[in-house]
Amino acid sequence: MRAIITFIAAALTAGVAAAQTVTLTPVSPQPDASELTPGLAVEYAYPADIKWLDDAESWFSYGSEVGAPLIEVCSEAEMRIAETYYGKVEFIAHMIRSIERLARALCGTTNAPDSFSSPGFDEQDFETMLASQGQATSSCWYYVRKLQLLYTIGEHAAAAEGEKEAEQEQRVAVAKLEATAVEGEVTSQRDIEITKAQRAAETAAAT
Repeated sequence: MRAIITFIAAALTAGVAAAQTVTLTPVSPQPDASELTPGLAVEYAYPADIKWLDDAESWFSYGSEVGAPLIEVCSEAEMRIAETYYGKVEFIAHMIRSIERLARALCGTTNAPDSFSSPGFDEQDFETMLASQGQATSSCWYYVRKLQLLYTIGEHAAAAEGEKEAEQEQRVAVAKLEATAVEGEVTSQRDIEITKAQRAAETAAAT
């Protein structure tokens, strides 16, 4: 979870700094071509021969690592949430809040094992807020975290319902991204046409 939080915070930092010009410098010295071998040096997160749950369980028995204590995850999440609110990127803050809620539920500090609610946070109000603001990406993230909680505590039927919610929000999020991409393309084309017209007018005025 810490890796997820760090990734989101890094994405936020990159977004805030996007207005700055960054010049990349190639690594020096560059490796000699004779030292390189064909292909990609990729280490997969799981062996390629895992096809069944039994395979995964046997692999995890010797390949797993202890992660950060959940209380540390909660503390880091709160810090990152404050940073994202300061940067006025609320949808990122809401995504991290989902992680923080999951961690607290797993710690047993929420109102019930299957709930994200606790003093100062009401999951129904949070879900309503996400829906009212049209934050499909944050909603999808939230329902995936809720699905993880329900599956972990053995509430598989409820987890299946949570999966439906996550899939619905995912479809909405993808549709919004596609619409934004199309709108951006149309706007870019319009700007090109305007620029061409302006240059033609300037050329005509100069002659």
